Amino acid sequence: MKQRPLLRSVWLVILLVWAGGVVRAQNPPFKNPSLDSNCYFPQIDNPSEMDTIVGSVGQNLGSPIIKNMGPKPNGGFGNMLIGNLSPPKITDTYTLSQVTTGPGFNLHQMTQSLQKLSSNDAHSISYGFHGHFRDRAHVDIFDGGKIFWADDAGNYDSSRSTVLKTNIRPGEGGIGGGPVDPYIAHLTSDSVDDIVVSAFSNYANDHDTAYALLYRGGQQLHAKDTASQDTSALLYPMTPNSHAFRSCVQADFRGLGRDDLVVYDGWYNLCYYKNDPPFSLERFAQAVAKDTILAAWQGPNIYRLGGIQTWFPMRVLPKKQGDMSVDLLVVANPDPSLDSLIFVLRGGPDFGSHRITIDSAAFVLEHPKFSYYWPYSIADAGDMTGTGNHVLYTTAAYNPDAQFDLFYVTGKALDDKIDIYNVTNLSGRGDTLTANDDSLEDFITIRGYGTYGALWLYYGSKQIPVHLNPQWADVRTEIDAVPKQDGAGIIIAPNPVTRGWTVATIVWPEAEHGVCTVFNMLGSEVQKSELRLLGGAEEQRIYFPYLQSGVYQVVIRGAAHEARTKLVIAR
Repeated sequence: MKQRPLLRSVWLVILLVWAGGVVRAQNPPFKNPSLDSNCYFPQIDNPSEMDTIVGSVGQNLGSPIIKNMGPKPNGGFGNMLIGNLSPPKITDTYTLSQVTTGPGFNLHQMTQSLQKLSSNDAHSISYGFHGHFRDRAHVDIFDGGKIFWADDAGNYDSSRSTVLKTNIRPGEGGIGGGPVDPYIAHLTSDSVDDIVVSAFSNYANDHDTAYALLYRGGQQLHAKDTASQDTSALLYPMTPNSHAFRSCVQADFRGLGRDDLVVYDGWYNLCYYKNDPPFSLERFAQAVAKDTILAAWQGPNIYRLGGIQTWFPMRVLPKKQGDMSVDLLVVANPDPSLDSLIFVLRGGPDFGSHRITIDSAAFVLEHPKFSYYWPYSIADAGDMTGTGNHVLYTTAAYNPDAQFDLFYVTGKALDDKIDIYNVTNLSGRGDTLTANDDSLEDFITIRGYGTYGALWLYYGSKQIPVHLNPQWADVRTEIDAVPKQDGAGIIIAPNPVTRGWTVATIVWPEAEHGVCTVFNMLGSEVQKSELRLLGGAEEQRIYFPYLQSGVYQVVIRGAAHEARTKLVIAR
């Protein structure tokens, strides 16, 4: 399909005016107690820091989805689903494209495959759930009432689908109208995903009874044009004129390789379902209705700013080696007179084994005082620093003309200081991708901008500060292990280095510019580069792209301090 011309990012440098706001090209650095002392201010007009693209009139570029489908079965870079990349026709509202990502990605010349979907299907897929519903080689999409089956190239087609129906009794509200969000996970099988949804037995009569429905994944489901549930179980009777909806979040909170489910009852309680085999739909129904892990918040007020999901799963806290659990982030303001906070509840093998309270949060991310509404949206921006510490993306606003992207480096660098700041005018949502060959993850977001739509691409950068926070016990141990002389020291891990880079943990007395020099065993200089030293404990990715296998000495020098360590290259 021939695509309408797109305005290039150069237009953003001068200012683009549209109905509802102004795109600001500048992101001037400033000082504020909420910012890290070395906060990174990426600039739209610097192509090494950001890239942007704006759609044409009526295109709504990016609406309503931007989603990375994850690594391909062969380990290749995941394709990105982008809404309205191909502008919709007059008779349509939405289109959906798959875009190739990887080191050759170009925001202005994306390699796309327009999906053969009706406008309604393109829109519903945008809010769908991805899973391996027939085998591990295909990523299919469930949108609430229909499964869209991917072909061998990963593409979707309205004609290649299975409609899910219920047969509880006549008059049910349909799968899309149930009170509990869909749950997609390995339940009855360890090889394919099953689907658990909910429905009302009689939608017209005040939603009289809610049921849980199980659809087993596998080739037998893929072979059907229409499929009824394999089994059902009573969730709870419905109070007349009260829908009692539950919203959910799923993740591997215990680090066991299986997604559990946290359910919010719409009041002040979180219920928890442990995904332990063998699966029982009756046990699931009991858990999501009554198995409370967090209850009776003191002065509770669970925030919902701009429709944001109140909780979010992400590995935020530093973990011991081998702990693959996901943490639970809850947005709330226990005192309604105060600003919202993000409470980080630690995941781990014992998550859900006892009730938790707001006071049990392992970390509390403070509200940035220069904004009012925060967070508008939230996402995992990936490893933008290359140190293994993922970046938490949030948006904030003071008023419609003063909105911001605020990023926080997590893991061993987690604190309440903003590490990346940008003026945006409009809040967005996004996902990670690989957009160049620097081995750092990148992050792309959707912007509204009236009927144009826009995409903003943030490149991962070594300019993002990774200040280690000494409050974490395992970080203190690592810092204490750094041999120091006059307060300066360095260790490298992994070491030996089997690829072209490694991560250096550096302790330095003060912030300054330094020089990193590599010498071979004969004392000859073989590599030299400038290094920004933040002061205190930090992590930086250091590259050794041209060194052959062997033993070397790495020396960092500043104005008054020096640190050195041995480096082993094993190609």
